[in-house]
Amino acid sequence: MSVAAERASLPASNEPRAAGASPDPAHRYYPVFLDLRERLAVVVGGGWVAGEKAKGLLAAGARVRLVAPTLEPSLAALVVETGIEHRARDFEARDLDGASLVLAERLGPEAERLVFDAAEERRIFVNVQDRVPLCSFIAPAIVRRGDLQVAISTSGSAPALAVRLRERLERELGPEIAELLELARRSRAPLAEAVPGFEERRRRWYELVDSNVLELLREGERERAERLVAEVLGVEAGGRGGDRVSDRDRYSRAISAIDRLHEDDPEREPADGVERAAALGYAERMSAWIDRLSPRASEALRLAARCQHLRRWEIPRSGHPEGRAGYLAWRRAAQHHHAELAARVLVEAGYDAETIARVRELVQKKRLRTDAETQTLEDAACLVFLEQGLADFADRHPREKLVEVLGKTWRKMSPGGRSAALALELGDELSTLIGEALSERDPDDLGSDPKVGSPETTVTGT
Repeated sequence: MSVAAERASLPASNEPRAAGASPDPAHRYYPVFLDLRERLAVVVGGGWVAGEKAKGLLAAGARVRLVAPTLEPSLAALVVETGIEHRARDFEARDLDGASLVLAERLGPEAERLVFDAAEERRIFVNVQDRVPLCSFIAPAIVRRGDLQVAISTSGSAPALAVRLRERLERELGPEIAELLELARRSRAPLAEAVPGFEERRRRWYELVDSNVLELLREGERERAERLVAEVLGVEAGGRGGDRVSDRDRYSRAISAIDRLHEDDPEREPADGVERAAALGYAERMSAWIDRLSPRASEALRLAARCQHLRRWEIPRSGHPEGRAGYLAWRRAAQHHHAELAARVLVEAGYDAETIARVRELVQKKRLRTDAETQTLEDAACLVFLEQGLADFADRHPREKLVEVLGKTWRKMSPGGRSAALALELGDELSTLIGEALSERDPDDLGSDPKVGSPETTVTGT
C-alpha cells in the first residue's frame, strides 16, 4: 500500500475511532507523562481498582469525579477524606462534561461500551480496564522513586510481563534514588547560577552520578552523600535541604503551639519523676529521631515530625469497623485530622502556603517509599516504636501478632532506618522475636542489608 493510500485508510482526525477497531500488529503507542493539575478526570466504578485510579489521579493534582452507584469501604472513606465529587448512580454521558481524561474499571460489556463511545464522541482519552479495544491510551506499569518515574508497557500484548518487570525494577531501584534526585533538584539552580557553561555543568553531573553517592545513600550515610554532592558540583544544595529554618521566632511559636495541643492528651507517662502528656513525649521522640536520621532536615520535615499523631485521641479506632478496610479508613481519617490541625497552627504562626502544603503532605505520608522526606518520617516513627513502644506492645499481644507486626515494620523502613534500628539495644528476648519475624519474611521484602535474617539481627517496629 502506498503512503497516500495508507493515510486515506485512517480515520480523519476529528472522527472517533470505532470500538473494537484494533490497531495493526505493528502499532506502537506514544509514551507521554501528563500534567493533570487542576484538570478534571472521571473515574467510573466503585471497586478497588477505581480507588487505586482515583488515588493516583489525586496524587497527580487532578480534580476527580467518581461515578458509581455504590463504593467499596476504602473508596467510600477516600471520598469522605478528600471531598472528591461522587455521583452515586450509573454512568451517563454527561458525566464527562468538562473532563480531560476517563478511566473505567470492568463494568460489563454494555456499560464499558457506553463509557468508551461517550469519551470518543467528545475526543477525550479513555481507558477501560483490561479492554484494549476500548482504550485510546493504555496505562503502563510504573516504578516511582521520588522524581524518577519509569513507565513499562508491552503495548497491551502482555500486561503481566510489564508487572513482573516493574517488580524487578522496584527491587533494584531503592529509595536512595529518590534521595539523590532530591539533592540533585535542590542543586540545579545554585549550579546553574555558579557555572554558566553547559559543558562544565554536564561534566560535573556525570561525575556525580558515576561516583559512589548512591552507595552512600543506600547505606544510610546521608551526611557523607551531601558532602560528596557539594564537593563534586561545587555548590551547596538549596531549597528544602539543610537546617534552613528561615525565621527562628516563627518556628518556635509553631512548635510551642503544636506542643500545647499535645498537652491535652488524657494519656499520661512518667518523665523525670512527674507525669506528662504521652503525646508530647511521642512528639519529642519523633523530633529527636529526625535530628539523628537527618541532621540537615528541612523545616517542613521538622514541623511534620512534631505533628505526628496530633490529637489522635479525637479519632478513636473504635469509630471505624473492624477488619483491614476499617483500619485503613481510620488511619486515613487520623492522618487527615493531624494534617488539618497542623495547617491551622502553621497559618496562625504565619507560614506560607507552600510550606503548609508540604507539611500536610508529609503528615499524611504521601508517596511513601518514593519521597525521601516521607520515608525519613516513617523511619523515625518505626524507630520510636522500637525504642519506646515495642516492649509494651509485646506484653499486650500474643507472640504471633508481634512477629507479624515486626515483619511489617521492617518492610516499611529504608536501609538507613534499618541501620539505625540495628544499633538499638532491645534485650535478648525482643531481639530473638525480631530475628524470628525477619526470618519468616520473603527475602525480596527484606532489602539488601546483609544482617537481615542473621541470628544477631536486632531490629524493627511499626
